[in-house]
Amino acid sequence: MNTTIMQWTPDDPLFWEKTGKKIAYTNLIISTGCLALSFIVWVFWSILAIKINSYGFYFSKAELFSLIGIPGLIGASLRILYSFVIPIFGGRNWTVFSTATLLIPTIGLLVCLQNPHTSYTTFVILAIFCGFGGGNFSSSMANISLFFPKRLQGSALGINGGIGNLGVSIFQLFAPLALGLPVYGNVVNGIYLSSAIAIWLPFILIFTFLAGWKMVNLPTNIKPLQQLMVFKRVDMYLVTIIYFCAFGTFIGCSVAFPLITKLQFKDVEVIKYAFIGPLIGSLMRVIGGILADRFGGKKISILAFVMMGIATLGIIYFTRVSQHSFVPYLLMFLLLFAFSGVANGSIFQLIGVVFLGGEKAPALGLSAAIAAYASYLLPKLFGWSLASFNSSVSAFFILIVCYILSVIILISCYRKIA
Repeated sequence: MNTTIMQWTPDDPLFWEKTGKKIAYTNLIISTGCLALSFIVWVFWSILAIKINSYGFYFSKAELFSLIGIPGLIGASLRILYSFVIPIFGGRNWTVFSTATLLIPTIGLLVCLQNPHTSYTTFVILAIFCGFGGGNFSSSMANISLFFPKRLQGSALGINGGIGNLGVSIFQLFAPLALGLPVYGNVVNGIYLSSAIAIWLPFILIFTFLAGWKMVNLPTNIKPLQQLMVFKRVDMYLVTIIYFCAFGTFIGCSVAFPLITKLQFKDVEVIKYAFIGPLIGSLMRVIGGILADRFGGKKISILAFVMMGIATLGIIYFTRVSQHSFVPYLLMFLLLFAFSGVANGSIFQLIGVVFLGGEKAPALGLSAAIAAYASYLLPKLFGWSLASFNSSVSAFFILIVCYILSVIILISCYRKIA
C-alpha cells in the first residue's frame, strides 16, 4: 500500500466523490480510535487517584491532586510541539508513533501497581508519560483537518474530537467495572486496580497496527517556520482564549469532578457517575460541529457559553444548599458538560473559517494545546478553593467570569462571521 498521496484536492467535488471521500473517512475512523485511546491514557489518574490508597498506598490529598494534574500539564505542553509535527513527519507516521507511546505508561503502571512500596516519585514519572496521550489531540486534529473540504470541517473535526474525547467517559465507565475482575494483578481489599489499566493494552496494540496499515500521509508544502506566522495574528490569541474556556471546562471538570464531588458528598459513590458528564460532553461536541456547519460557529458558541454560565450558577446553588442536593447538583454538572461539548465543536468550526490554508493546522493545534493546560489548572483551582474556603464555590465563580469574557470576544471581535 502507498502510504503517501502526492495530490490531494478535497474541495474539488469530482475528486472528493471519486477518490478523496473513502480515503478521508478511513483515516478519520482510525484516527478517532487512536485519539480515544490517547484520552483514556491521559485520564488514568482520574480513577486511580480515588482508589490507590485503598490498594495499599498512602498518598496525601495534595499528592493525589498533583497526580491528577500532572498529565494535563505535560499533555498541554506537548500539544504545542505536536501542533507542528504533521508537515514534518506525516499524519500516518506520527499517528503510529504517538499511539505506540501510550504503551509506556500502560505497561509501567501494570508493573508498579503490584508493588505497594513503589515510590511517589515513580508514579509522578508515570503520570508524566500519561500526559503523552493528551499531546496527541493537537496532531490528530491538525492531520484530519487536511483530509476534508471546507464545508465538512466542523463535522469531521467534531467527530474526531468528540469521539476522541469520548475516551474519557469510556475509561470512567469501564475502569470501575474492571476493578472487580481478575484481569491482571493482585487483589487488595477486593480491588483489582491493575485490571482498570490492563484492559486497554490490546486496544493500543490493535490501533497502532491499524494506523500503520490503513492510514496515509498527505502532501504539504507547509514549512515549520511558516506555521509560526499564526502568532502574528491577533485571532490566534482570541480563539485560544475562548477555546481554553470551553475545552478547559470539559477536560478540567472531567478529571476533577470525581474528587471534588466525593469531598462534597461523602456518602455518594461518585465513581458510578464519573463517566456520564464526559460521555455527554463528547457526544455533544459532534453535535456542536454539525450545528456550527449549519448555523455558524459564532452563534452556536455564544449560546453554549450562556448555557454554561447558567449551569455553573446551578452548581453553585446546589453546592450551598445541603448534603441532600446531589441529584440536582449532578444534573447541573451534566448540563455544563453538554454545552462545553457544544462549544468545543462550534469553536473548532470557527477556527477553520478564520484560519485558511497553511495557518489552519497550527491554529487548531496551538489553541488545543493552550486549552489543555486547564486539565492541570482546574484541579489546582479547585484544590485552592477547597483549601482556602472549604468549598469549591469560588472556583466556579471564576469559571463564570471566563464564560462572560468569551461571549464578549465572540460578539465584539467576530461581527462579520456567522
